[in-house]
Amino acid sequence: MSCLPSSGRCIEKSEGCDGESHCFADTDETLCVRMDTETDDDVLLVHNSVSSAWEQVCRDGWTRQYSDLTCRQLGYQRALTEAYVPANVSAGRKSQIGALRNGSDPARIQSYLTKGKPLCDSGYVVRIVCFQA
Repeated sequence: MSCLPSSGRCIEKSEGCDGESHCFADTDETLCVRMDTETDDDVLLVHNSVSSAWEQVCRDGWTRQYSDLTCRQLGYQRALTEAYVPANVSAGRKSQIGALRNGSDPARIQSYLTKGKPLCDSGYVVRIVCFQA
């Protein structure tokens, strides 16, 4: 994986979207989080740079603080609503919230995620609607 804009620096795939900046201007940490706009449910998706896949985020361990953090990371003021919807099994692997990893940026939701889980224990994933005043 190379840093953008093209700096000539290469990093390991596992270093992208891991919550730690390895590239100038944090380019390896941008565009790592989005809402699923291909459906009408606004399910939270995070990028797994190792598998190059977008993963739904399990509701297990999720709190309102994580919703607000995610919305701020996306450029909004805070979360307006959060809900939990049944996980789409055919959507592939999932990400699970956990403790902040050492050396990671606490202002980025991917710093708290373990990626590549086969399923969610609860069977539900996170849906967020963000608010901008």
